[in-house]
Amino acid sequence: MPYKLRKQPRKNLYWVVNTETGKKHSYEPLPRETAIRQMRALYVNEGLDPVEPKTRKVMPSRIRYEKGSDLAKERMAHARKAKKSNQPVE
Repeated sequence: MPYKLRKQPRKNLYWVVNTETGKKHSYEPLPRETAIRQMRALYVNEGLDPVEPKTRKVMPSRIRYEKGSDLAKERMAHARKAKKSNQPVE
C-alpha cells in the first residue's frame, strides 16, 4: 500500500496517510522527521521498498536568515537603503 505525508494546516506537523484508504496512522500529527521514520517502518513492515518523500529545493534568493541575527539586520538595512534610492537590491 502506498503512503504519503499529509501536512497539518498552519503547522509544521504531518500525518502518514494511506493513499488507497485515506487512513491516518497516528492520532496526533508528528514532526516531519518522525513521520518519515513512521512511513519507512510501515513500508518495511509490508515488505516493500521504502519510498522517500519529495522535498522541495530552496532557491538561493529565498533563503531566510535567523530572525534578529546580525546578517538579517545587515540585509534589511541594505534593502531599506536601496528602496530609498529606488535602486534594485544586489
